Amino acid sequence: IFVPICKDESEVCTIHEAHPNDANNLKCNGKYCVYYQEHKEHYTEARQAYQADQEKKLDSDERIFSVDMQKVLLLPKMSTKNSFFISRLVVFNETFASLGNDENICVMWHEAIRGRSAADVTSAYYNIMKNLSSKVSKENNKLIIS
Repeated sequence: IFVPICKDESEVCTIHEAHPNDANNLKCNGKYCVYYQEHKEHYTEARQAYQADQEKKLDSDERIFSVDMQKVLLLPKMSTKNSFFISRLVVFNETFASLGNDENICVMWHEAIRGRSAADVTSAYYNIMKNLSSKVSKENNKLIIS
């Protein structure tokens, strides 16, 4: 079952959007507002670096991916009351989206195999790196943006 993709927004941005000073365009020097401004600078820098990588001309053996852990999926997707008491499978999806001409890669696993601990997610990165290393020269460094 496919669902529409929604725009991810950070918790900091969501809270700031609801801030009364923000709604009234008032200046706020409170601790949280200062934190939001720092957050905004960081995500702006990150977005600019992402854009630069996306526009970069790649050598034939270079690969650049943007990596994102997708929302945990509960399968099968059910919304009727009768199905609330049926156990569902928890599925994890680590997406490696190519910024070049390569195909995107999705690494998926379910809770019966592994969870979402640091070691479990690291194994997804490791397997992608291992797979890519067989396709590029040994001298080439790989860049993964997460």
